[in-house]
Amino acid sequence: MIMKKLFSIIIALLVVSTASAQKEYPNLSKGKKLYEKENYTDAEIQYRNALLKNQKSDVAMFNLGNSLFRQQKYDEACKEFQNVVALSKDDKVKAEALHNMGNCFMQKNDFQQAVNAYKSALKLNPNDNETRYNLAYANTMLKQQQQQQQQNQQNQDDKQNMNKNDDQNKPDPQENQQQEKQQMQNIEKDDSEMTDENAKQILDAFANDEKQTQEKVNRNRTSNSRKNIDKDW
Repeated sequence: MIMKKLFSIIIALLVVSTASAQKEYPNLSKGKKLYEKENYTDAEIQYRNALLKNQKSDVAMFNLGNSLFRQQKYDEACKEFQNVVALSKDDKVKAEALHNMGNCFMQKNDFQQAVNAYKSALKLNPNDNETRYNLAYANTMLKQQQQQQQQNQQNQDDKQNMNKNDDQNKPDPQENQQQEKQQMQNIEKDDSEMTDENAKQILDAFANDEKQTQEKVNRNRTSNSRKNIDKDW
């Protein structure tokens, strides 16, 4: 077993009698020896050769899955364990394969699938304490993962809301242009009105000056006329 503190991994190789596995037995035997020497790559080759001789050998599938698992080929290993569950007629073998499927999912941090696999294993073998331990651990990791995902989603939502509020409070360039244009029009209008008013004032001033000038001329004419009359008289 590896990583016993986290979860248990069934590594015991399945064995068969020569009577039930005459064709693939030599490869199974060689694979077992290589596996025990931790030569997992060569062990994989032997188990694949065994499957070439007997495609329905659940023993070869199970041991191949273990060899792949040791090489961290978790997807391939899981596929072999699934084949064992589908083909084997032995509930204990199926339970062990499901246990190791759960371990593959744990390595991939797919805790929900791991929980499902361990539960299925316990249905076939309720007395397997190692699987029960792994199920409890997988449930704990699943809850932590879900909480982290919820927190990440909340942080993302908060960030989007902040960006949305900033966009709403940000002035609209087109609206600013319209406001500036309107202000310019108002200024031009004010300037125009002021010019008309000034012009009117100027004209009034000219008219008033002209009136005063005319009145002064008239007075001068009257005064001169009187002086001339008085003088002639």
